[in-house]
Amino acid sequence: MGEIRFRATGPSEDDGRGKRLDRRTAATRRMGWILVGGVLLYVLGGARPTGRVEITSPATGTSTLSAQIAVSGRVTDTQTDAVTLNVNGSSQTVPANGGVFEAQIALAFGDNTVVASANAVSSESITITRPQPVVMIRNPAGATSIGRSEIEVLGSVENSDERAVTIDVNGAAQVVALTDGRFSAIVRLAVGSNVIRAFVAGAASEAVEVVRLGAHVTITAPTSGYTTAGEVVTVVGTVENSDADAISLDVNGSRQMVPVRDGGFVSDVRLTPGDNRIIASVGDVTSEAIVIHRAPPPVIITITSPQSGPTSDSVALVRGVVQNPRRGTITLTVNGSPREVAVERRAFAARAPLEIGANVIQASQDTAVSNEVVVDRLAPPTVIEIISPKSGETRNSSARVTGKVTNPSGRTITLTVNRGVLTLGVTNGGFSSDVQLEIGENRIRALQGAATSNEVVVNRLAPLTLIEITSPQSGETTDPSVRVIGKVVNPGEPTVTLRVNRAVRTLTITNGGFSSDVRLQIGDNHIRASQGQAVSNEVVIRRRPVDVPPAPIIVISSPKDGFRTRFRSIVITGEIQNADPAEITLEVNTQKIAVPVSQRGFKQNVILSPGRNLIRALLGVVVVSNQITVTLDAGNDSDRTGGQQNECARINCDCGNLRASHSLMDNWRTAIESSAFRAIPQTPQPRQTKREQCQAAEERLIRGCKESGTVTGTCPADASGPNAWPPARKRRTFSQDLPNIQGVKKP
Repeated sequence: MGEIRFRATGPSEDDGRGKRLDRRTAATRRMGWILVGGVLLYVLGGARPTGRVEITSPATGTSTLSAQIAVSGRVTDTQTDAVTLNVNGSSQTVPANGGVFEAQIALAFGDNTVVASANAVSSESITITRPQPVVMIRNPAGATSIGRSEIEVLGSVENSDERAVTIDVNGAAQVVALTDGRFSAIVRLAVGSNVIRAFVAGAASEAVEVVRLGAHVTITAPTSGYTTAGEVVTVVGTVENSDADAISLDVNGSRQMVPVRDGGFVSDVRLTPGDNRIIASVGDVTSEAIVIHRAPPPVIITITSPQSGPTSDSVALVRGVVQNPRRGTITLTVNGSPREVAVERRAFAARAPLEIGANVIQASQDTAVSNEVVVDRLAPPTVIEIISPKSGETRNSSARVTGKVTNPSGRTITLTVNRGVLTLGVTNGGFSSDVQLEIGENRIRALQGAATSNEVVVNRLAPLTLIEITSPQSGETTDPSVRVIGKVVNPGEPTVTLRVNRAVRTLTITNGGFSSDVRLQIGDNHIRASQGQAVSNEVVIRRRPVDVPPAPIIVISSPKDGFRTRFRSIVITGEIQNADPAEITLEVNTQKIAVPVSQRGFKQNVILSPGRNLIRALLGVVVVSNQITVTLDAGNDSDRTGGQQNECARINCDCGNLRASHSLMDNWRTAIESSAFRAIPQTPQPRQTKREQCQAAEERLIRGCKESGTVTGTCPADASGPNAWPPARKRRTFSQDLPNIQGVKKP
């Protein structure tokens, strides 16, 4: 069999990246030479698709609740001005200007397969999931029976970006707002079965049945046939399966409204002599009638307080009740002295002075006499209180003890401090004295007769040991050794431990100080002194060889590594350490830019390429800076100065309700509490006005936006009033290069 060889014909050229580009037409590219049986033939090749189509956004596996999503991509190595997007078998054609295409597509619930194709070349398919919404009614549960005419419906909606849900009760629908995926509503019920459902687009909850029961009224007390001598009787009853606020109580044909609380009612009714017929009703529902017979009642007086027994009070509050009073007063007698006391609502109350010793108390009305109460008033007790010092710790050798005495039984008190005893005079109800404290616990009490004060425990601590290395100071040196000098205050031992890196030595304390020569290793030398738990300050001496100067260091300070933007132009800033060159070289991908240095700092505007950009700085040919990456997102526009950016945070700063939203969060939080700002060091600030809070919120949102874009909002355009900020003339959408507006610093 002969050898078959192909040779490309037609013009080709380098694409600038080391690849050969074939500039022939598609038909020409399908031609070639073949060698068959020793004969060289020029033949037309079969049709073969060329080029590459890829979807760059969104990534496969993306999940979204939205009904639409933006799809973007690019076409390379082929000439085309349109791309066909196939979504779940349905196709649409979108323009591909410059090989870049972007379109909004509609999503069905579940998995959506998307493929882009051009010139018979297809991209890899991606899958975008739009979860099926789930609607649940959590309250009431199924087969619920209640007696109320209304019920609260609670539920949730998952996997949906709808803002409202429809609740249907027996065919009557109402729309209810969704808050964080939850909803609640009060719905009215008909007597009997009520079927409740909830709906959103694409989903409905399971039906819940609630049965509203019929009303029922019952008088539970007193029972029919009850006989009483009282003029008033308390009628108690229950109301079931009704949310009525009141019932109607009929007493011998006279009606009165009685409130219903917790499914029951209570009412005092006045009886006439003889039989009294009572009926309760709610709406058209009535209870069974009860009949109560009233007979003349006896007068009964009961003193309910105070109880017989001892007390230290000089006055007693006498309370009592009178059943079946004949008039509006009773006679209160204390130790044989009577006085009239008013009776209100069958009760009485009066303050009665007590003598030292036994006090006999009784109440009467006509021939009716109450129970007898005997109150024994005691002499007031002596109360001693140590006011200062308070229990705790101190390093003082003495303390001043002060206290007070209530109802003293003598002119002196006894003060005990541990095992020591002092006798102190009581002046104007108080006492004071200085006492010496021992190392450790000191227990202090005051006594007078059987009266004892509170105990105060003062723990005197031993003096603190303080160690300080006074020489040398932290810094650099080329010397092979250094003399360490320090001092010790309140030493607990005669020596200190000196640690130089991992080496340890013991030094004697002389006249409150210590010193020693120590050898230094090349690099950092960490020096500390300690005694027990007391540790000195740390001194760090960096030793470098005499003939080796410190290496220059370039630090790129802005932007931070991993920064993302949709603007092609950004500003790179940094500083130089251990050197003062006139210029440095800034390398952006493979492009090298000479950047002048001023006061050991530099600033340069650079142009980014789409995608990931590698940026570093060089001094000569040596890379001496940190290396950062900056990503230019697809769809950038070098002329854009505002508009919607890749959303990270949105400012909603109306100076009346200061709030901010963050695209990575599930709920709203105040700007200061947002997790985007917790990593920013906070310093105490004076109390701010609402205008100043608006400024601070915008600044912190801008500084905290690191992971997913830039700040896209400002105070609303319609903000007004003295606190609106920024002023209308300065409102704009914040972008990468922020001006210093109203004191807001660049991030």
